Parts: sequence; structure tokens; C-alpha cells
Amino acid sequence: MIGDNVTDISNKDSEQDVKIAVLDSTLENATRRMELIHKRIDRTDERITKLNEDVRERIRALEKWVWGAGAVLTAFVVIGGLVGDLDIIPDRSEVEIVK
Repeated sequence: MIGDNVTDISNKDSEQDVKIAVLDSTLENATRRMELIHKRIDRTDERITKLNEDVRERIRALEKWVWGAGAVLTAFVVIGGLVGDLDIIPDRSEVEIVK
């Protein structure tokens, strides 16, 4: 009887040791997976930050181009208005009269 009790206790100890080992292994695997996930998140965050900076630089370049184009158009309008007011270019009616 005492031998049976010792065997039962020994078997239970063995079962518990196996369960503990399985749980420990599962926990280690889950920890490794979490570390990998955090690394991926960090890399993704870095990529998003870089892409965000690239987009901002492109927007700044486009804004400069638009401002430059606006300045050129404004200059043409102003010069066109000045030339029109100066009567430097003769009208068609004046050109036909000279002929």
C-alpha cells in the first residue's frame, strides 16, 4: 500500500513536471512572438515616419512651384496691363490706315 502511494505521488509529480515544462515552453514561445511583433511594429512606425516626411517634402516642393507659377502669372498680367496702357502696340485700325 505504501508502495502504491509512493508510485501515485511519483506519477503525479512526473505529470506535473511535464505540464510545467509545456507551460514554460509555451510562455517562452509567446514571449518570443511578442518581441518579434514589437520589432515589426517599430520597423513599420519608422517606415511610416519616413513616408510622412517624404510626403511633406513633396508638398513643400509643390507649394513652392505653385507660388512661383502664381508669381509668373502675376508678372504677365501686370506687364500686359502696362503694355496695354502705353499704346506701344498699334491697333489694327491704325495699321490699316497707314497702308
